[in-house]
Parts: sequence; structure tokens; C-alpha cells
Amino acid sequence: MEKYDSRVFKTCLLGEDMIVFCGTAGHKLLFSNENKLVRTWWPSSVGKLFKTCLLMKAGDDAKRMRRMMMMSFLSPNALMKYVERIDMITQQHIATYWEEQIGIAESKEQGELLKWEDIQKMKYTWNVASEVMRLSPPAIGAFREALVDFTYSGYTIPKGWKLHWSTGSTHKDETLFPNPETFDASRFEREGATPYSYVPFGGGPRMCPGYEFERLLILVFIHNMIKRFKWDLLIPDEKFGYDPMLSPSQGLPIRLQPHQCST
Repeated sequence: MEKYDSRVFKTCLLGEDMIVFCGTAGHKLLFSNENKLVRTWWPSSVGKLFKTCLLMKAGDDAKRMRRMMMMSFLSPNALMKYVERIDMITQQHIATYWEEQIGIAESKEQGELLKWEDIQKMKYTWNVASEVMRLSPPAIGAFREALVDFTYSGYTIPKGWKLHWSTGSTHKDETLFPNPETFDASRFEREGATPYSYVPFGGGPRMCPGYEFERLLILVFIHNMIKRFKWDLLIPDEKFGYDPMLSPSQGLPIRLQPHQCST
């Protein structure tokens, strides 16, 4: 970043001339101009893996597929119906301890499953999950292709050039997230993160349509982990590395200890 412009620079990735956009302004430009200045693009290797899924669709085909998903199994009403089902399945798995979750568990009758209203109470839990995804996002970025020549930060972006945005350019920016390598769930309290700075699911029309469903899965799973178990790390000082995603060197082994009695 010191060698190049910190906002945007030219390089070569995956055999393609590539322009890398960094920071909230770059994210805003790419997320807000889908099918205007840019369109989605992925390397051929990704196309071979995912074939004809939504990830690879563009233009009207992508709009139709996304609309179908958002009006059917990812609609708000569908998500509300999933809560009890996901809770019932998740109770067969588990792990740790959290006051917020224990409080919700203690408010339930024996055998009573979670409701949509319970999910909305899990604000601190979601702050913790959000901080985990800031440090280790589910995707490290994505690609676009320039549809027309346009200017950004004084540079001309040629039509046909491939573009790349990265979560790390904002998630690890100390001007947006002070002490970026430190885990701090309080970052997401009150007004939350600066627009276009926290992008684990992308943004704009191409934002992951399963975002709310994934949020639901994460919260229900954590709730059941917490109310049933506490755990100890078997290797407290285990090192983490990138391969290419952040991962523990020894697989993060833990010792699960069931609570005396589960609510």
C-alpha cells in the first residue's frame, strides 16, 4: 500500500490486468454502480467450480434469480418460520458460556424452542459474531468488470478492465477500526460501523442474499452452544495463519464440559 496509491492501484491478478479499489469510497463506487459502471466478474476457475449459481449470474438473469430467492425461502416470513426448526436441529450439537444467552434460555419453558422475538434480543451476541467476521470474513473480496471508461480518484479506469475489492482494506484500517488486530465486540454498539467499512457479505445489489438467513443460523447455533456447554482451549497459545483464509495451525482443539443441567 505504501508503494502504490492507497485508494486504487493497477496490478495483475490471475493473469488479468486488475485495478484494486481500497477503502470505503472504493467499496461505495463498486457496490453502487452495478450494471451502470461495472458488472460482476469472476475468474474462469471460479466459474468451473460454481457453474450456473447466482454468484456467476449477471444482469437480468441475476435480478430474476435474486428476486425469486428473496420472495420465497429467504423472505422475512420464511425466516421467521425457520427459527424453531433451526433451534430444534441445533440443539443436537453445541459449546460455551454467555450471560445474554443464558438469560434467554432461562426465560423459556422446558422444551420450548426459540421464537423470532428471542433472536432480536441477541444484540451482544451478534456484535461478537460481527467482530469475528471483521477479523476473519467469510469472503476476502470479489471482482467486477468495467462496463465503460470512468474516472476515479483522478485515474481513468478503462472499459473491460477487471476490478477487485477486498474486505481487508477497510476491516483492518485503523482509522475505521482503532487497534484493528484487537478483538473488541463493542465496536458494533450504538451507531455501528462507518458505511461501506464493514463488508463481510459484500454490498449493494450484489450483497449476499442469504445474509439474514446466515445471521439466524449463527445466532441459534451460538445460543445452543452457550446454554449447554462450557469449554477450555487445549492449546491456549495456538498460532493462527492464512491459507488463504485465517485458520488455527492445530485445528483449535477444545474440551467440552456439559453444564450440570441444560435449560
